Amino acid sequence: MLLSKIKILFFVLVVLLGLGHGVLGANGVVNLCENRIRLTFTYDRHLIHFNAVLQDRKWMGIGFNNRVGMAGKDAVATAVIFKPNEPSIAQYAIQGSSFTSIVPHPSLLTFNMTSFQNETTTIISFTRGFWNGNAGDVQINQYGATQVTCAVGPSNVFNASAPLMEATSVLFAPWGATTQLCSSKVTMYWTATLQEQEQPIFHFFAYAVNLSRWLAVGFNNNKDLMKARGNVTATAVIARPVEHTVTQYAINGSDFKDINPHPSPLTTNYQYGSDAAGTWLSFSRGASNGNPGDVVIPTDGTVTSVMCAVGNTDQFVDDYPNLMGAIQVNISTVRPSPPSPPPPPPPPPPPPPSAGNYSFMVVLDTDSGFVLRWSVNAAAETIDLELTLASSAWVALGLSDSDGHMLGSYAMVAHDGLGTRAAASTPAVTEYVLQSQDDASGQKVITPSVLSKVNVTFAATTIVRFTRPLVTSDRQSFSTNGFTPIIWAHGSGTAFDGHARSAAGSLQLDFLSGESKSIPVAAKKIAHGALMVASMSVLLPIGAMFARFARAVTPTSGPRAFWFVRHQLFQYAGLTCAIAGFVLAILFRKDDGGGHFRGVHGIFGLVVLIIVFLQPLNALFRPSPVPTTLARRVWSAYHSGAGWLAIAAAPAVTILGLAALQASQFYMILYAAAPITVVGVYVFFFCRTPRLAYRPLGDTMLNEDSQISSM
Repeated sequence: MLLSKIKILFFVLVVLLGLGHGVLGANGVVNLCENRIRLTFTYDRHLIHFNAVLQDRKWMGIGFNNRVGMAGKDAVATAVIFKPNEPSIAQYAIQGSSFTSIVPHPSLLTFNMTSFQNETTTIISFTRGFWNGNAGDVQINQYGATQVTCAVGPSNVFNASAPLMEATSVLFAPWGATTQLCSSKVTMYWTATLQEQEQPIFHFFAYAVNLSRWLAVGFNNNKDLMKARGNVTATAVIARPVEHTVTQYAINGSDFKDINPHPSPLTTNYQYGSDAAGTWLSFSRGASNGNPGDVVIPTDGTVTSVMCAVGNTDQFVDDYPNLMGAIQVNISTVRPSPPSPPPPPPPPPPPPPSAGNYSFMVVLDTDSGFVLRWSVNAAAETIDLELTLASSAWVALGLSDSDGHMLGSYAMVAHDGLGTRAAASTPAVTEYVLQSQDDASGQKVITPSVLSKVNVTFAATTIVRFTRPLVTSDRQSFSTNGFTPIIWAHGSGTAFDGHARSAAGSLQLDFLSGESKSIPVAAKKIAHGALMVASMSVLLPIGAMFARFARAVTPTSGPRAFWFVRHQLFQYAGLTCAIAGFVLAILFRKDDGGGHFRGVHGIFGLVVLIIVFLQPLNALFRPSPVPTTLARRVWSAYHSGAGWLAIAAAPAVTILGLAALQASQFYMILYAAAPITVVGVYVFFFCRTPRLAYRPLGDTMLNEDSQISSM
């Protein structure tokens, strides 16, 4: 294994030394723009993280192109460009053969763009998906080379007229093995993945270093070359630079004079490139190529005859090539990796840029790009605040009590003067005491305002700036010695109305140090969750299992029947915990200033509790078991079915509650342990208990059930 890795590294270095253009593996370094830019990259399944370092104080750009030199009407190119004089860093589409015609080209899968510059160094970093996310974007080839374009300006001021430019073929994907072909003039890399049917797909990449000629790589079923002997078959993928084509052919002889196009459903992803540094091609191929007469690549460890050919020029001529050869290779030495999981969801939009100069920043909501920046003026005892949102909508920042409650909090709300809750007729920042979450008229406006230097802008990005005293006597103050609990929210429009549940939150900030931390979950909420889990996932299921599995345990009849006493005990204990948890839910929703039984957790939780609360009531009205009437059967089915339905739904309601609280993984595991344990116990008794022992009705149970019902 170690020797194999050393060989791969050696071949990569050979290619790098032989090229002004680099071809690399999964994580690597390549020098660009006449070795002035050092580009490093790290790869994961769906993203590549780039870092480009220029040892100079000039503007620079790094991009990707579907053709060398960005020439031709069908050329597509995008680049991340850092303009130090503005300063700005963004992705652009390059419309032509130079940087003279560029337009902004934002993309969900080009993000985390940062820049740095001092007197001697310029650095840009960004993360990019293999497919950039927008129509017309350049795809980074996972199983072949990608053209990387670089540009370095003549100065620190962006001027697209005369940069140093260069296009480079770079191999980003990880490769499992490599070998030398055509008298070591061609290096071939390959790896493998699994199809859904567990069949391997091999991915090949071949590079003819310093040979700008037509190139062919293929397979045949004879250890010699492509000698025309009866059952000898051969296929090859041929890159023909002059014709701008790359495709698979069947070779019908001992040279390339008699070839025919040979398309196959399992030979795909053809790509090629050719310039002064050499010619490369890449393709993907199944073990069996999919057509009659195809060459099969063994997957059992036996060797395959791999052939290669390099032409005399870049013009394909059906004659004997300049170089040709075949070697025996065990292609199956690389272990296929499973199919890639679905791509991750697009990353959130980057935080809007700030036009001010602030000391600290915290991202309040990554999904919407809601950011708070601030600076404290200790001498003036004031704080300068800026709120930015990556859309046009009202925004609010508030000071709360230690639990982060909305009710009774002090809020500074920037709006356009419209909406049911607005207190001004023009865009402004208004101060409120939040007295209700639901009643617009219940929000009390505080006057006079203590805010100064107010500036509100609603455009593609919302920007709100104002200054406020740190300490005030008639409203909440910023702590000057530790953390201040804050709440935040934003709407979907500029009119001050309501907001989505996900568009609000709370945290603690130390405004003097910039440190932030979450607000601990209120004790009432923790107690509510613990009581509900104890009730619905422990006590009530245990009581139900006594009724189902323990009827054969003596005493089996009468008011002191073993199963019945314990069934009642656990059900009443579970009901008591459920009532206590329900009361706590009412109380902490009152503290939060919110309405009751809203959201998925609140609605489904109420439905489950109603079923639980009705269980002891319907038990009081159960029909006599003697005789076994239709009413008795209906009651029995409802009582048992409703109870188990509530128990089965309880874990889902618990998970919904934890999700609403954005609980940590620890709490998720802790609260999930109880229902999982109960399910395990249920399965154990279901498998171990004789059927007669847990049958709720029947001739053998009739006498015992009759005696209990007479209590």
